[in-house]
Amino acid sequence: MIGEMTVETAVQSLDGEEVEESIPVELELVK
Repeated sequence: MIGEMTVETAVQSLDGEEVEESIPVELELVK
């Protein structure tokens, strides 16, 4: 859950398009 919160924060911080591409990779690392 911490990873998800971190991703959400990153999404809010950055534009979104670039983050969306990075989210799947980060989620895989969290798993």
